[in-house]
Amino acid sequence: MFLILRYYPIRNEVGSFIYIKNADYVKLDKLTRQSNNWIVEKSKSVEMIRYKFKTARFYANDLPFINTIEQPVKTALKKYIKDNDIQNNTPLFNLTDNQVSHRLAFVSGKYLTVKISTSTIFKILACDVVKNNSTDEARKILTHYGKIRGTDISQIIDYYVNGKAIDNMSDISNED
Repeated sequence: MFLILRYYPIRNEVGSFIYIKNADYVKLDKLTRQSNNWIVEKSKSVEMIRYKFKTARFYANDLPFINTIEQPVKTALKKYIKDNDIQNNTPLFNLTDNQVSHRLAFVSGKYLTVKISTSTIFKILACDVVKNNSTDEARKILTHYGKIRGTDISQIIDYYVNGKAIDNMSDISNED
């Protein structure tokens, strides 16, 4: 999950993905497709297809959000599927949003001595982009992250870069 969030900075819906092969995905009825988030394995690619996420209602005309999974995430994801014997059309992580928060906090707390969440990961990524790039390049990267996440760039800058909505450290571990 951490690797997915590093390259595809989404929210807690990361725990809701269903792994499915493309031949079976195309056979799904519209309601089933639109009621879930998917990791679709095609012959030469893997796609993340999302219908269900926090801001989906604002993007109703643009759904689903589709991202082609690139390296190194693609290889790690395929290895995870194989090593954990994830079957076709079954949950990839099988976690609720709340369980994602607890799992990320537990693992990060164990190895980093700090508990982090999807929101914290995104804040770190956004601040790193601003710190290490020109203004124009940072804006381009943050716009790209916003398209993946479903967040307007002004919200990213206000909340994640400038921290306007974060008053104290306890808020950092709370979800979006």
